[in-house]
Amino acid sequence: MAIIQPLTANSRDYRLNGLLLSRIWRLIRPYWGRLEAWRSWLLLVLLLSSVMIGAAISALQTYQLKTLTDQLIARSEHGFAIALFAYIAFLLFNNLMPVVMSVADNWLLVDWRRWMTTHLVDRYLEHRTYYDIALKDDLDNPDQRLQESITPFVTTVAQFPRTFLFQSGTVISAVGILMSIDSTLLWWAFTAGVLQVLLNALITIPTIKLAFQWTVAEADLRYGLTHVRENAEAIAFYHGEPAERVHILKRLMTASRTQLWLNFYKDVAIPGVLALLSAAWIYLPYWFLAPHVVAGTMTYGTIAQAAGAVSLLQSSLLILSRFLPLLAEAAPPAVRLAQIQERLETLRAVRSTPTSRRLTIDRTSETVRLDNVSLETPGGEQQLVKALSLCVDGDTNLAIVGQTGVGKSSLLRAMAGLWTRGHGQLEMPPPEHCLFLPQRPYMILADLRSQLLYPHDPEVTDERLYEVLEAVNLRHVIDKHGGLSAVRDWGRVLSLGEQQRIAFARVLVSKPYFVFLDEATSAVDFATETRLYRLLAGTGASYISIGHRLSILDHHTHVLTLKVGGEWSIERHDPIDGLTAPQADHPTPLVGSERAT
Repeated sequence: MAIIQPLTANSRDYRLNGLLLSRIWRLIRPYWGRLEAWRSWLLLVLLLSSVMIGAAISALQTYQLKTLTDQLIARSEHGFAIALFAYIAFLLFNNLMPVVMSVADNWLLVDWRRWMTTHLVDRYLEHRTYYDIALKDDLDNPDQRLQESITPFVTTVAQFPRTFLFQSGTVISAVGILMSIDSTLLWWAFTAGVLQVLLNALITIPTIKLAFQWTVAEADLRYGLTHVRENAEAIAFYHGEPAERVHILKRLMTASRTQLWLNFYKDVAIPGVLALLSAAWIYLPYWFLAPHVVAGTMTYGTIAQAAGAVSLLQSSLLILSRFLPLLAEAAPPAVRLAQIQERLETLRAVRSTPTSRRLTIDRTSETVRLDNVSLETPGGEQQLVKALSLCVDGDTNLAIVGQTGVGKSSLLRAMAGLWTRGHGQLEMPPPEHCLFLPQRPYMILADLRSQLLYPHDPEVTDERLYEVLEAVNLRHVIDKHGGLSAVRDWGRVLSLGEQQRIAFARVLVSKPYFVFLDEATSAVDFATETRLYRLLAGTGASYISIGHRLSILDHHTHVLTLKVGGEWSIERHDPIDGLTAPQADHPTPLVGSERAT
């Protein structure tokens, strides 16, 4: 039976508390607090002004309704026509203004969403926040958060000031009208309004947690489906369709159950309570004012005006009471976006706090130098290397070998600044002078030309790119896929061996001073491996290689052997002239065929 980890969330994340309000504030402040935000502020003032005008027009409509009704009962054709014309004018103004203002509203929301997405993507990439999230695997679907959560967050939060201002103005107007008509009616109407707000809040509170859980469950379902797509070949080899179906259906069941309860509160419980209270709102003006009309002390138009004012008060208090549902809607996207921002803030704090448990890295050196470096896994579970000291300069090429799990790839991660737990001093060249070649090269979502120029995008002619592809035996890729401008999913179109040759082509294009290779030729044959290393040596770069193949040693001047328990040794190695290929089709493994840790 397939097992799926249960969805878990910190209980503080789905509460209406100071933490939520603080998170919302920290998400909106960067956009509205920047110097370039004056256009956005101008649009906001315009929108809020239209809201205040709309509230005033709504109040005037009740007076016009009174006049219209009185003129009708008095059978005054001329007076009724004037009153009707004015009432229709007010009505049209109130209906058309939101349509006109929607242009400014849409521009503001789109601009806010665009800026906020850019801002959070920058935060996501800064200090390699994305890598820390992937390494710890404690924040689900960061890509979905950035793509899907920003728009609902911006749209929901943008409703707060306009809704509060308009409905508050309407409440004040309605209270003033009812006070001038009958204070007892005002008292009972206001009491009914407070009762409505309290009941609405009481029913809304459970939806906050449900909305958050539903968002997480939907993200988990999407992750399960994406996982099948990304591992399609492996699943097909294993005939793992039944197991994958169990995983997906369990995620679907969790999402469906949560959505069912959320819809019950939103579509049944809340509307049901409001439907019961609406009868009381309709009943109130007639119950309190009808005796005055019968006694001849009040016109029927006054009852019509009072009914309109009560209706305004009801709708305004209802909408104001929906601030809690609005906060409930804003909570999931706000929390999911804030967690990415908070991770960056944590990384900044860690990097700015001196500690003896972190490697010191200087990136201004002309060599690769490790001084008494002891490296641990990020969580401190395992000591990988102890007191390692070495230097790789322009005359040195180093091969790192050892059995699986001793920390070969981890040492490269430390050189790249990805793993920093431990102590000791590293001196590294500037990042623009280094290039790392992993076993599975990264293929960007772009054309073939961009693949070759990645990551530094140097100024290189197409003729030079043709020469580079020819050198790494990939000229056929141009002919097969339609030139350097062809856009493909290169990670799927190219075999792993072709991708590894693309990585070497990047070295020839960017010409770094130092190259770091982690099983970078594991998917090519011996002859191609030899050709690639000769091309690499021809660039004049120094390089550090990790590998299990005995054949790679002949391309290096020194060999670093890592041992279990953190021990190590370094030996000088004399490359063999001619590099005669072994008889077997596949080079002899050095210490095993598994990938390094």
